[in-house]
Amino acid sequence: MKAPVSSGIRSAIRFAALVMAAVCVFGQANLATITGVVTDSTNAAVPAAGVTVRNVDTNIDRAVVTDAAGHFTFSSLAPGNYELKAERSGFRTHVEQGITLQVGQVFRSDVTLELGAVTESVRVDASIVTINTESGTIKGDVIVQQEIQELPLRPRPAPTSTRSRNSKWKSRATPPNTAVWPAAF
Repeated sequence: MKAPVSSGIRSAIRFAALVMAAVCVFGQANLATITGVVTDSTNAAVPAAGVTVRNVDTNIDRAVVTDAAGHFTFSSLAPGNYELKAERSGFRTHVEQGITLQVGQVFRSDVTLELGAVTESVRVDASIVTINTESGTIKGDVIVQQEIQELPLRPRPAPTSTRSRNSKWKSRATPPNTAVWPAAF
């Protein structure tokens, strides 16, 4: 027979699980992802293709192999400049340069491998892509200082030293030299 677990221990376990989940979620908020599909010229998936992403600033690379449907994903990438390379025996090597990842961005790169010798390669410049096809945003998910400064401001009333006459708290005394915000903004 199992010993009963007290409600205090259950609460502690639930709280610890909640804290660990929050750390996992918020710990990855400053990273980016590259995802895509590798296909051939007939639009058929290319399974077991080698896909490598290299941070050109740090020269650190990561490699994955596409699944049976040709999908690949690189998650938890630091923001920066990247190069993507896809290769498979019997196809030309595909190299995509100029990929700039920002905080929280999901960059999609669908690769089409062309038949050819392994020594041949196809280079693509990704720096001209400005539309985020994963979320539909045009400039990405990062708000720059200029965009913040251009936001319209909602006018707010100035603070007053007494509450309005329609306030249900008007009988409560307000200490001297204390600003009180009106109830309705």
